[in-house]
Amino acid sequence: KDQALTIIFSLSASLLVALTFIPMVLALQIQPPPPAPGKALAEPEPKTLAPGFKGAVGRVLFFFRKVLGRAVAFVFVDLLTVVLVDVRVGLQWLGRGLLRLLAPGLSAFEAVLEAVRRRYPGWLELALDHKGRVLAATGLLVALAVVASFRLGAELIPSLTQGEFAFEVRLPEGTPLARTDRLLREVERQVAEFEGVETVFSSAGGSNQNQFARQLEEEHVGQLHVVMENRRDRQAEFEVIERLRGRLSQYPELTYTFRRPTLFSFKTPIEVEIYGYDLGELQAAANQVAARMEGIAGLKDVKTTTRLGNPEIQVRFDRERLARLNLDENSIANILRNKIRGEVASRYREEDKQIDILVRAAEADRDAIQDLKELVINMGSRAFSGAGGESSSGTAAGDSSSEGSGSGAEGAAVQNADGDSEAARTVPIRLNSVADIDIGRGPGEVRRIGSQRAAVVSANLSGMDLSRASRAIQAELGDLRGRLPATVSLSLAGQNRELATSYRSLFMALALAVFLVYLVMASQFESFIHPLIIMFTVPLGLVGVVLALVLTATAVSVVVMLGLIILSGIMVNNAILLVDYTNKLRRGGQARRAALLQAGRVRLRPILMTTLTTALGLIPMALGWGEGAEIRSPMAIAVMGGLLFSALLTLFFIPVVYELVDRRDLRAEAPAALGAGAGVNETG
Repeated sequence: KDQALTIIFSLSASLLVALTFIPMVLALQIQPPPPAPGKALAEPEPKTLAPGFKGAVGRVLFFFRKVLGRAVAFVFVDLLTVVLVDVRVGLQWLGRGLLRLLAPGLSAFEAVLEAVRRRYPGWLELALDHKGRVLAATGLLVALAVVASFRLGAELIPSLTQGEFAFEVRLPEGTPLARTDRLLREVERQVAEFEGVETVFSSAGGSNQNQFARQLEEEHVGQLHVVMENRRDRQAEFEVIERLRGRLSQYPELTYTFRRPTLFSFKTPIEVEIYGYDLGELQAAANQVAARMEGIAGLKDVKTTTRLGNPEIQVRFDRERLARLNLDENSIANILRNKIRGEVASRYREEDKQIDILVRAAEADRDAIQDLKELVINMGSRAFSGAGGESSSGTAAGDSSSEGSGSGAEGAAVQNADGDSEAARTVPIRLNSVADIDIGRGPGEVRRIGSQRAAVVSANLSGMDLSRASRAIQAELGDLRGRLPATVSLSLAGQNRELATSYRSLFMALALAVFLVYLVMASQFESFIHPLIIMFTVPLGLVGVVLALVLTATAVSVVVMLGLIILSGIMVNNAILLVDYTNKLRRGGQARRAALLQAGRVRLRPILMTTLTTALGLIPMALGWGEGAEIRSPMAIAVMGGLLFSALLTLFFIPVVYELVDRRDLRAEAPAALGAGAGVNETG
C-alpha cells in the first residue's frame, strides 16, 4: 500500500510539474530582449512628483518612496537576475565539462540511434510484409518463456544478509549450567578465530530477565550469537554458518537450531503440520517426517515440536480402588498438589507489603519418590504418615494444616473381618495404595491448530529455494501417507502456504490493474479495439520478465509480483504513443500502412528515450548496492526486463497486430479530427 501510494503521488506531482512549471521555465526570460533592428529606444519620461506629493513634506515622502522602491527592485529584481544569470553560467560551464567527459559515449550512442532511426522504417515494413513470421517468432519466444518459468525458483521474500545470526544449543536434560556454559565458551573461542567474524558471544541457561534469551530456558540450553565484520557479504556469512554447523556437529550429545533476527512476521520457511489425536501416533509420525526431511539436500536445522519434556513424576490413579474406598480423584489430586507444591493459607502483612504464607508437607516427606508414596491422602486421618505406621503428632498436625482448606474428601470407611462397619474409625490411606507412581517424560508441548492436536516439523533452507524444497517434501509426504495410521494426516504449511495466499491476492491485484488500464484507454480512444491491441504488450512483456529472471538467476517472489503490477501501467505507454499518432495520421487522410510507417519513424526516438531513461535509472537498484538490496534488486530486474522487451514488441509486434485487427476507415473522421486539433503542432 505504501509503495503504491508513493508511486501514485510521485506520478501525479510529475504530471503537474510537466504541465505547469516546465512550460513556465522554458518561457522565462532572465534578461529583457534586445530592441528590434532600426527601432530606437523610448525616451525616458521626465521625472516629476507623483500626484498627491506637494510641498516640502511631499518631496520627502516622494524621496523615501523612491529609495524604498529602488531597494526592493534591487533585492528582488536586479540581485535575483544576477544570481540567476550566474547560476545559469555555472550550469553551462558544468554542462560543457560533462559533455566533454561524456562526448565519446554520447557520440557513439547518437550514432547508434541515428543508424536505428534510418533502418527502422525498412525493418518495420519488412515485418508488416511478413506478419506470419513475426507472429510465429513471438509465439516461439512465449513458449520458451513458459518453459523457462518452470526452472525459476519461488520464495516468499528474498532472504536478507543481516550480518548476524544465532544458534540455540541444547544439551541433554539434567546437564548442569556450568557444563553448558563451559561448552559454549569452548565453541565461542573456536568461532572467534573464523575469518570475517567480528563478535561472538554466548548466553547459557537464560531467563526472562536476559536480553539475549527472552523466554525462560532450562540449564541445558544456551544461545550462541555471531556478528560479521562485513554485514553485506552474503558469501562470507554463508561460509561461517556452514563451518559453525560443522563444529557443532562434532559434539554428539548436542543439538542446535539456527535462526536469524526477525524482520518480518513470517513463519519458518518449511513447516509440515501433522494432525492426530493420539500423542504417541503424533510423535511417531513427526519422527518419520523429520527423518525424511533430513534426507533432503538443502534442508537444515530440522526439528519437531513433539520432543519429550523434562523428567517428571507421573501419578496414575486406580479408579476402581478409589471408588471402593469412596474417594474422589479430583479431591485427592488437589490434596496431593497442596502437599507437594503448597497452598497459601494466609498472608503476613508488613507495612504496605503482603507476604504469602505457604503451607505444604515437610521436605523429608516429599524429598524422594518413596516419600511421596507414603503420603496420606484421606483428610480425616489423624496421623500414620510415617512408613511404619507409628503415630506422629507433628506430622498429623502438618497434614491437618495442609488439608484444612476443605477439599471435600471424606474419610474412607472400612470393614473388619466380621463385616461390621467401622465408620467411626478412619484408617489413613497412603498414595501408593490407590495409585502407581513412577518417573516418566511427557510431551514438551501439546500444540493445537484449528482446535486439533497437531505436531509441527520445521526446517530452514540452505542453497535451495522454497518451491523446489516444497516439491521435494511433497514427494516424500506422498510416499509416507500410505504408511501412517488412518487417524494421522499431513499438510505442508509454513511460508509455502503464505506464498500461495500472497500469490492469489497479487494475481487478483494484477488483473484489476490491467482492467483499470484498459478502461482508461478505452475511454480515451473511444474504441475497444485499439486498447486491446495496446494491451498485448502486458502478457508479452512478461516474457521479458521471465528472461531477465532466468539470466540473473533470480527467484520469483512477492517483490517480483509487485514489479509486475507496476509494469502493467508502464508497458502500455510506448504503445499508446504509437497507436495514438497512427490514428491521428489516418484521420488526416493517410492509408493504414503509410500511417504506421510514419508513426514508427516519428515516435521511435521518444519510445527509445523513455525506455532507456527508465531502465538506466533502475540499474543502481538492480545491482544490489546497500543494505536491504536483496529485496529491492528483484523488483528492478523484473521491471527492466519487462520494459525493454515491451519496447521491442511496441516497435514491431504492435504495428503488425494493428494492421491485422484494425479494419476501420478513419479517413471519414478527418474533418472532425482536424477541426478539433487545429493549431496543434505535432512533433516527435
